[in-house]
Amino acid sequence: IVGGFFPGAFNSLAMWNASTENWEALADGGINSGSVQSMIFYDHPYAGEYVIVGGAYTGAGGLAVTNLMQVLDPSENFYPVESPMWPDTFALLGPWLVVAGYGSQVTPTGVADNILLWDGVAMSPLGGGANGWLTTMVTKPGAAGATELIVGGFFSQVAGSPGLTANNIAMWTQGSSPGSSGWSAMGDGFNDVVWTVARWPANQFFGEAIIAGGEFTAAASGSPAFNRVAMWSGSPGSWQSLGTGFNDEVYALEAFNVNSFARQIVAGGAFTTASGVSANHVAVWNVPNQNGWTTMGSGFNNDVISIKRHNGSIYAAGS
Repeated sequence: IVGGFFPGAFNSLAMWNASTENWEALADGGINSGSVQSMIFYDHPYAGEYVIVGGAYTGAGGLAVTNLMQVLDPSENFYPVESPMWPDTFALLGPWLVVAGYGSQVTPTGVADNILLWDGVAMSPLGGGANGWLTTMVTKPGAAGATELIVGGFFSQVAGSPGLTANNIAMWTQGSSPGSSGWSAMGDGFNDVVWTVARWPANQFFGEAIIAGGEFTAAASGSPAFNRVAMWSGSPGSWQSLGTGFNDEVYALEAFNVNSFARQIVAGGAFTTASGVSANHVAVWNVPNQNGWTTMGSGFNNDVISIKRHNGSIYAAGS
């Protein structure tokens, strides 16, 4: 299933039919007005499997839906999950679905600011939330059985009041024992918005890493320079540059292992050069052959907004 802003026959939601090799409208139609920003497949331990659709929209399938809904199956009806928040990104954290974006949500246990947990029945705040727009999230394994949730966006503080300074990127650690969960800053953060974060899994030769991309050009303090992409790795973690970066914004990242010793990052965005060479909106970083960012064919004629890897192939979407 894909979503975005394409009103008309599909009403901003469409499904690929592999048998007919055609795009089809969902049985219950699409959304009435607005746009879909993000979707995730949620396998709830008790309620079963469904797709969560978030964005800034009203109405879907004849229902009074606002910004958030679940689809049990593309051939079945929509089910509202009302939210005044504009959900921009989703992640899975243990049994919970993490919903993040822009806005406040009243829950049975307090107000959730820009990020919340949903267990399939009820919503709840996450550690005081953030004071600004969250655009991207990813999880990775932490120490001692913990799970780490990395969030990026346009904010300066997490954890409510008095809060913790975190410049456009932060980490929530979901501990395995009482009192071991909480927010932490990731170094000095960045001087502008983070649009995308991706986990680079460890393999036989290289350790775990987090890749961040966005509009930033440096750390929040002004130094060092990162030029819209950076890598968090090591223990304790720190930000490192990846070549000389890009000449314009990075909107999408996909990081993966090719095999036990090689891995790649594919970046997409508004840029036209990467590491100083021509790269039209898409580029790749290869390890261990680290020759900087390199082109992927002739690229594209406009911005790449999303990149996904499936069955060994790379899929790009954008404007």
